[in-house]
Amino acid sequence: MLKTKAIFERKTNDFQPRDCVIEKIIELTSQQYDAFSKNMLDDYDFIRNNIDLMYCDREGIYHCLLVVGEDRPDGILVESEGSSYARYAAFLPNACDFLAAHQEQTQGLHDEKLKPESLGMKMNL
Repeated sequence: MLKTKAIFERKTNDFQPRDCVIEKIIELTSQQYDAFSKNMLDDYDFIRNNIDLMYCDREGIYHCLLVVGEDRPDGILVESEGSSYARYAAFLPNACDFLAAHQEQTQGLHDEKLKPESLGMKMNL
């Protein structure tokens, strides 16, 4: 059995995924992540402090933050469009596995252990 989480849409005709670039990874404590994931319309300093990294460019590509929590497998992509709350958000199941796979793919390019900064992303601990 393989378990994950997903967001299901009722009677959808098609999915419209958007291209996105993860500009920065924000790591929260487990408690902070749980609170954020249940209150994404609240204002957050970590969003306010990174407003300049989140936008939709001329090609329609979303530049966003990836918010993850300690000991949490999933993540949330956030594009605030100038606000201090998660105006646009997408659930990213198995975000830790996604990041680990990306590290593994690019590890041959680096001798040292790959860090988010070397992925073109910045980690905020």
